[in-house]
Amino acid sequence: MMSWLKLIRSRLISSIKNIFQWLLNYSVYSVYSDSRVSQILLYAYGLIFKQYRYFRAVPFQWMDQSSNHQKWLLRIGGNSITYGPHFFNNIQSFKAVRLPDVNCHSFINARISMISSSVVLNDNVALIERTVIPNQDICDYSAGHIVMHGTKTAIVRLGEAVFIEKGIFLGGNGCFNYYHWLIEILPKLQFLDDLPKQFINYPLLVSEDVEKIPALKATINLIAVGYELIILKNDLAYSVGNLIYIDSPSNLPFNLRRGENFDIAYTIISERSVAYIKDVALANVKTYLAYSNHSRKLFFSRKSERRKYNKEDVLECLTKFGFEEVFMEDISFEEQVRLIHNADMIAGPTGAAWTNLMFCRPGTKGLCWMAEEFGDFSAFSTIAHLVNVDLRYITYKAGVHSTAELFGKEYIVDVALIEQCLTNLTKEINSME
Repeated sequence: MMSWLKLIRSRLISSIKNIFQWLLNYSVYSVYSDSRVSQILLYAYGLIFKQYRYFRAVPFQWMDQSSNHQKWLLRIGGNSITYGPHFFNNIQSFKAVRLPDVNCHSFINARISMISSSVVLNDNVALIERTVIPNQDICDYSAGHIVMHGTKTAIVRLGEAVFIEKGIFLGGNGCFNYYHWLIEILPKLQFLDDLPKQFINYPLLVSEDVEKIPALKATINLIAVGYELIILKNDLAYSVGNLIYIDSPSNLPFNLRRGENFDIAYTIISERSVAYIKDVALANVKTYLAYSNHSRKLFFSRKSERRKYNKEDVLECLTKFGFEEVFMEDISFEEQVRLIHNADMIAGPTGAAWTNLMFCRPGTKGLCWMAEEFGDFSAFSTIAHLVNVDLRYITYKAGVHSTAELFGKEYIVDVALIEQCLTNLTKEINSME
């Protein structure tokens, strides 16, 4: 008798779980399809589960299309070119792209989350800064208080917010990531002198990661001289009485929808902004103080447990070519710039460390490997082209279906292919000497 009761109880619990899972899946679908059903489901979830109590389904607009706030044009966008990965034994592809206009947006009583490129006004409409690619349906800007979104509806996490009188927002999607910080967020500082006079002395609102990550702190101290910094926590919401939001002159989709791959044209990088960061860094770093005990061939290694691979085999191969293993996250920004500027060749898996390509000398060679599922991810290949670095790519198959999954997926890279490519690059270097 007891066994039958246990069986019935087990099946009942399983059925309830399946029902809730179906409802959750349908909730996601209803948001992506901008259905009003999402509002009803969220209300029902809020009655049952505490974690959904402050979730609201609100309409959202792209920030560049919104007309319910003041804005000033700081720089007109223009035509540019994005360069795809130069895959081993293939011809490099490129595409024409459009650089975005850079505007200064002024908001009154705006809600912000430091890790989201968005603002929420009056708790009833969300504005999201987007990339300038034609098809926005493939992009996922969910982060911070933006739980998820479709094309017209966003699920926003509301609740209590810490009040701040005024400030210039210097956060956004991926602000904790070296690439997004150096390419998309930090270059906003070049427009501070162009702001309307009433905003010039506003403090800068920055993520707590600026305090925690030495390289980020070093870069902002280098550029934002004389500005007050207000450090904000990533897991809190803030309400700013007078908020200034500057568009990024370069942008890249934070994530893609499931099943989507990167296209060359999804990367938008302003050459002027790269030159701005590069010039400031090189003017303040004594690059001629090259370390005599360092190799001019660098292997970008990682201590992170994410994206494990057959590193020991790779390191053995690279050591034969004279590469030195370096952990860029462990050294200061000044040391990173110095090492990169004095390197002749760089190798390693795709990752934020490759942003340092902007500090290379022209003619430097590079070998990067990344998952096939990244498609034509063109951020580092475009930076390489802008500074005249010869960066080649090889790929491996990760077996995932979304870009978000790639950041934690283990893989195996073909060491023989690495050796073949390095042999060819070395011959090219020797032939030029």
